[in-house]
Amino acid sequence: MFFLFANCNFIPDHYDAWQAAYDNLAEHFGIPLDYADDFSKTTSIFAFEVYGCREDLYETHLNSKPMQQFLNTIPDHTTTDLDLNHYSAVGGFLDRDGDKRECAIMQDTRIGCKDASSREAVLKRLETLASKVKESEKSEPSGVLTFMTFSCLDNDA
Repeated sequence: MFFLFANCNFIPDHYDAWQAAYDNLAEHFGIPLDYADDFSKTTSIFAFEVYGCREDLYETHLNSKPMQQFLNTIPDHTTTDLDLNHYSAVGGFLDRDGDKRECAIMQDTRIGCKDASSREAVLKRLETLASKVKESEKSEPSGVLTFMTFSCLDNDA
């Protein structure tokens, strides 16, 4: 599987127009907690998208009519280009109960490493952590609906 995280930044008070363009495209995105009571005021979102492979994103999705309409609409409402980051899964679970329930909190934590061997050590520890969280959720559910660890495909750090 191929995962995309996108950070999107808006002109203040332009979220509603951006969301109207985005409605046809996404199932998973997060609004900063500061705007939980008024999504319309948010100035950014964090989108989480899952594809079978990289080509599904770049050859199919980005060339689709809804995506082309979206890409033509959003420049009037954003302060930056889309910030796209590509990942492969290291471990964990997505949608524990399989019901696509909306999350209350989504957090993206990035860990940078100084070299390839450090990166490999961190990835092994993340894989172990993800496995322990997954087993813990099976035996004693705590409300964690998704817990995943990833390896960035954009760089080696």
